[in-house]
Amino acid sequence: MNEPAKKMHVLLVEDTPAARKIAETFLKVWGCEVATAEDGTSALELSKHTAFDLIYMDLGLPDIDGIEIVKRIKEDSENSNSKTPIIGLTADASQEKIDTCIQVGFKEILKKPLTQDMHEQILQRYLP
Repeated sequence: MNEPAKKMHVLLVEDTPAARKIAETFLKVWGCEVATAEDGTSALELSKHTAFDLIYMDLGLPDIDGIEIVKRIKEDSENSNSKTPIIGLTADASQEKIDTCIQVGFKEILKKPLTQDMHEQILQRYLP
């Protein structure tokens, strides 16, 4: 495993504590600095004030749907993350949902549960 030359700043948006902890651990093993949000409101607030190199976005959040959050981030030209790659996380990876996600600005959709290999592939693709 090759660690990135500089610490990459990743926003992890996940409402399930166990899934959040596992993903955060994988990302930290890769040398990433990880900010976490457990709901859409927190994710939007963090995205307005902090630039990230990559965003992992759960689609099924308790307050605001992940698709709506990504729409808001991508449509806000003042948001420093409007061009940041966003990876969707979901247990429901129907083709219709994947198509909708790609249309609003997600780069990829990963089906849960995530594995270390999945994280490594994403990080190698999207982080310099």
